[in-house]
Amino acid sequence: VRWTEYTEGSGRRRTVLGKVVHRLQSLCVSRAFSQWSSNTSDIVRFRIVAKRVIDRMSNLWVSSAFVRWTEYTEGSGRRRTVLGKVVHRLQSLCVSRAFSQWSSNTSDIVRFRIVAKRVIDRMSNLWVSSAFVRWTEYT
Repeated sequence: VRWTEYTEGSGRRRTVLGKVVHRLQSLCVSRAFSQWSSNTSDIVRFRIVAKRVIDRMSNLWVSSAFVRWTEYTEGSGRRRTVLGKVVHRLQSLCVSRAFSQWSSNTSDIVRFRIVAKRVIDRMSNLWVSSAFVRWTEYT
Protein backbone atom coordinates (compact mmCIF):
# COMPACT_ATOMS: atom_id res chain seq x y z
CA VAL A 1 0.00 0.00 0.00
CA ARG A 2 2.82 2.41 0.84
CA TRP A 3 4.49 1.92 -2.50
CA THR A 4 1.31 2.78 -4.43
CA GLU A 5 0.75 5.82 -2.21
CA TYR A 6 4.32 6.88 -2.80
CA THR A 7 4.10 6.52 -6.57
CA GLU A 8 0.82 8.44 -6.65
CA GLY A 9 2.42 11.18 -4.55
CA SER A 10 5.48 11.35 -6.77
CA GLY A 11 3.25 11.73 -9.82
CA ARG A 12 1.49 14.65 -8.16
CA ARG A 13 4.83 16.15 -7.15
CA ARG A 14 6.11 15.82 -10.70
CA THR A 15 2.96 17.52 -12.03
CA VAL A 16 3.30 20.39 -9.54
CA LEU A 17 7.01 20.75 -10.27
CA GLY A 18 6.29 20.77 -14.00
CA LYS A 19 3.76 23.57 -13.51
CA VAL A 20 6.27 25.60 -11.47
CA VAL A 21 8.95 25.16 -14.13
CA HIS A 22 6.50 26.14 -16.89
CA ARG A 23 5.49 29.29 -14.99
CA LEU A 24 9.12 30.29 -14.47
CA GLN A 25 9.87 29.74 -18.16
CA SER A 26 6.81 31.77 -19.14
CA LEU A 27 7.96 34.57 -16.85
CA CYS A 28 11.40 34.68 -18.50
CA VAL A 29 9.87 34.71 -21.98
CA SER A 30 7.44 37.44 -20.93
CA ARG A 31 10.27 39.59 -19.57
CA ALA A 32 12.34 39.12 -22.73
CA PHE A 33 9.37 40.05 -24.94
CA SER A 34 8.60 43.08 -22.77
CA GLN A 35 12.20 44.30 -23.04
CA TRP A 36 12.21 43.72 -26.80
CA SER A 37 8.89 45.56 -27.12
CA SER A 38 10.21 48.48 -25.09
CA ASN A 39 13.40 48.67 -27.17
CA THR A 40 11.38 48.51 -30.38
CA SER A 41 9.11 51.33 -29.16
CA ASP A 42 12.19 53.45 -28.44
CA ILE A 43 13.48 52.86 -31.98
CA VAL A 44 10.11 53.80 -33.52
CA ARG A 45 9.94 56.92 -31.35
CA PHE A 46 13.49 57.87 -32.41
CA ARG A 47 12.62 57.46 -36.08
CA ILE A 48 9.51 59.63 -35.70
CA VAL A 49 11.52 62.37 -33.99
CA ALA A 50 14.28 62.16 -36.62
CA LYS A 51 11.68 62.42 -39.41
CA ARG A 52 10.11 65.48 -37.80
CA VAL A 53 13.53 67.14 -37.54
CA ILE A 54 14.30 66.39 -41.18
CA ASP A 55 10.85 67.61 -42.29
CA ARG A 56 11.28 70.89 -40.39
CA MET A 57 14.70 71.42 -41.91
CA SER A 58 13.29 70.67 -45.36
CA ASN A 59 10.53 73.20 -45.01
CA LEU A 60 11.59 75.99 -47.36
CA TRP A 61 10.47 79.02 -45.38
CA VAL A 62 12.03 77.72 -42.17
CA SER A 63 15.30 76.52 -43.65
CA SER A 64 15.90 79.07 -46.42
CA ALA A 65 18.59 80.86 -44.40
CA PHE A 66 20.26 77.54 -43.67
CA VAL A 67 20.12 76.55 -47.36
CA ARG A 68 21.75 79.84 -48.43
CA TRP A 69 24.46 79.43 -45.83
CA THR A 70 25.22 75.87 -46.97
CA GLU A 71 25.43 77.01 -50.61
CA TYR A 72 28.25 79.38 -49.72
CA THR A 73 29.99 77.06 -47.33
CA GLU A 74 32.53 74.57 -48.54
CA GLY A 75 32.04 70.99 -47.61
CA SER A 76 28.29 71.16 -47.05
CA GLY A 77 27.91 67.85 -48.88
CA ARG A 78 30.46 66.30 -46.59
CA ARG A 79 28.63 67.59 -43.52
CA ARG A 80 25.36 66.11 -44.75
CA THR A 81 27.10 62.79 -45.34
CA VAL A 82 28.65 62.85 -41.87
CA LEU A 83 25.31 63.78 -40.25
CA GLY A 84 23.60 60.99 -42.19
CA LYS A 85 26.21 58.54 -40.93
CA VAL A 86 25.75 59.75 -37.37
CA VAL A 87 21.98 59.27 -37.57
CA HIS A 88 22.45 55.84 -39.14
CA ARG A 89 24.91 54.79 -36.42
CA LEU A 90 22.52 55.93 -33.69
CA GLN A 91 19.71 53.92 -35.25
CA SER A 92 21.96 50.87 -35.66
CA LEU A 93 23.07 51.18 -32.04
CA CYS A 94 19.45 51.11 -30.83
CA VAL A 95 18.66 48.05 -32.95
CA SER A 96 21.86 46.34 -31.86
CA ARG A 97 21.08 46.90 -28.18
CA ALA A 98 17.55 45.55 -28.59
CA PHE A 99 18.83 42.44 -30.38
CA SER A 100 21.61 41.94 -27.85
CA GLN A 101 19.13 42.10 -24.95
CA TRP A 102 16.76 39.69 -26.73
CA SER A 103 19.65 37.31 -27.45
CA SER A 104 20.81 37.41 -23.84
CA ASN A 105 17.30 36.76 -22.54
CA THR A 106 16.87 33.86 -24.96
CA SER A 107 20.17 32.33 -23.80
CA ASP A 108 19.03 32.63 -20.19
CA ILE A 109 15.78 30.84 -20.98
CA VAL A 110 17.60 27.98 -22.73
CA ARG A 111 20.04 27.66 -19.84
CA PHE A 112 17.14 27.64 -17.35
CA ARG A 113 15.38 24.88 -19.26
CA ILE A 114 18.53 22.72 -19.18
CA VAL A 115 18.99 23.25 -15.44
CA ALA A 116 15.31 22.58 -14.72
CA LYS A 117 15.46 19.33 -16.73
CA ARG A 118 18.52 18.21 -14.77
CA VAL A 119 16.76 18.96 -11.48
CA ILE A 120 13.69 17.01 -12.53
CA ASP A 121 15.81 14.10 -13.77
CA ARG A 122 17.79 13.96 -10.51
CA MET A 123 14.62 14.10 -8.43
CA SER A 124 13.09 11.36 -10.55
CA ASN A 125 16.19 9.17 -10.21
CA LEU A 126 16.20 9.73 -6.45
CA TRP A 127 12.55 8.70 -6.16
CA VAL A 128 13.05 5.61 -8.30
CA SER A 129 16.17 4.50 -6.41
CA SER A 130 14.58 5.03 -2.99
CA ALA A 131 11.48 3.11 -4.12
CA PHE A 132 13.72 0.29 -5.35
CA VAL A 133 15.62 0.22 -2.04
CA ARG A 134 12.33 0.01 -0.11
CA TRP A 135 11.13 -2.74 -2.43
CA THR A 136 14.29 -4.76 -1.87
CA GLU A 137 13.89 -4.34 1.90
CA TYR A 138 10.36 -5.74 1.76
CA THR A 139 11.31 -8.71 -0.40
